[in-house]
Amino acid sequence: MRAEELIHVRETITGDPEYYEVLRNLCVDYMWLEGYWGQCSERGGIDRFCQRFGEYYWDLKELKRRAWELAKQGCVGNSKCGYEPTDEVIKATMFLVHRCGLGDRGGEAPDCGAMICYRTRRGLDLCDAEQQANKWSTPAGSGFRAAMYIVRQIRHNLFHGRKTELEPEQFKRNRELITAAQHITSLVIDALVDAEDTLAG
Repeated sequence: MRAEELIHVRETITGDPEYYEVLRNLCVDYMWLEGYWGQCSERGGIDRFCQRFGEYYWDLKELKRRAWELAKQGCVGNSKCGYEPTDEVIKATMFLVHRCGLGDRGGEAPDCGAMICYRTRRGLDLCDAEQQANKWSTPAGSGFRAAMYIVRQIRHNLFHGRKTELEPEQFKRNRELITAAQHITSLVIDALVDAEDTLAG
């Protein structure tokens, strides 16, 4: 990348104040959440957090709505693997799509072939979505954990992946994913005191 390209990227993103604020807030929200669940355990903190609070958060209609906004975009790629999704993100996404009744039409799942999917973009056969959904572990609050795994991948991509994708379709997808992820992290933090009180009571 040349310096002129970097300046163009910065001007494009900062020229959209709403998106720029959401992007910054996601990074800060996730930093705070990592600090909180890092107290649970240096390793597996997010899993312990989801195990403890997953059922509480999954009862929130707004969180389910935001989780659907993530899932309907298709699987989020991993910047460290050529933007192919990890197995965990595939399972999490397909679980939200096919097992959580989040669709707009009475829980009807969307057509994976109509999604912006890394496999369809590359002319590959679609994965077995139902099979992938069945591989996701299903204790109480599993939908919340699935959503948080996707949020984590989006955050990791921001820090470790390309931050310069301005091609219109991909830019739009990134904006929608980052916005949905930030709504989830904000909701989680805003409700955390009540979550603790509910479990303590």
